[in-house]
Amino acid sequence: MIPVLSNITNKACGEPIGSNCVQYTGPAIPGLNLCSSSTLTDVVYQMGVNSAGCCEGNFPTGHQSCYTGSWVNFSSFIPTSGIGGGLTWGIGAYGGAFPTGSGAENIPEYRWTKDGDLKVRGSFSFTVTPVPPVTNSFIVVPLVTIPATCFPTNATLSQTAIVSTDSFVLGNSINTVTRGFLTINPLTGILYFNFSFAQVVPSPFTIQIFIGGTTFNLA
Repeated sequence: MIPVLSNITNKACGEPIGSNCVQYTGPAIPGLNLCSSSTLTDVVYQMGVNSAGCCEGNFPTGHQSCYTGSWVNFSSFIPTSGIGGGLTWGIGAYGGAFPTGSGAENIPEYRWTKDGDLKVRGSFSFTVTPVPPVTNSFIVVPLVTIPATCFPTNATLSQTAIVSTDSFVLGNSINTVTRGFLTINPLTGILYFNFSFAQVVPSPFTIQIFIGGTTFNLA
């Protein structure tokens, strides 16, 4: 779209004064096609034309923008159980159990933005069963592998987002302290759920993890 001079400068300008009636008198701006008679409308238009694509990630050969505007359900890729570090863990109740009556919008999903950032949403239950005498551990669960070619080439660093911190009371004191966070590795495309806990008395527990609203700024 090109500027429309609805009230050109050789006629009286009405009130309020439009951008077509304000003449640009500033210095030359590299890359912008402006002259001494340019108006503020011309300046804004030229800046818009020359900034096209500036807010999009860099996707050269070998990489592609995976932006579709749609959410991708990855719940079927999430492992349901595991053993290690002196404990067993399990994942389930994708989006359905907490809160009561929650719908499909809480199923674990990811979506690319137009500028190459990655959004994640959903929830799942995470159950830990420590085997005595284990009272603390750190667990890393690969949730899904996203095609590495979807990541902008300038997305080279892993990123982290906290998704859960909780404490559990046993008697009159805190028995369990937990923390969960997501990490993404653009080089491999793997989205990890990381979980740590510390207990006074080893005991099984279940925590609901909500990952909605998480954005990895990759572009």
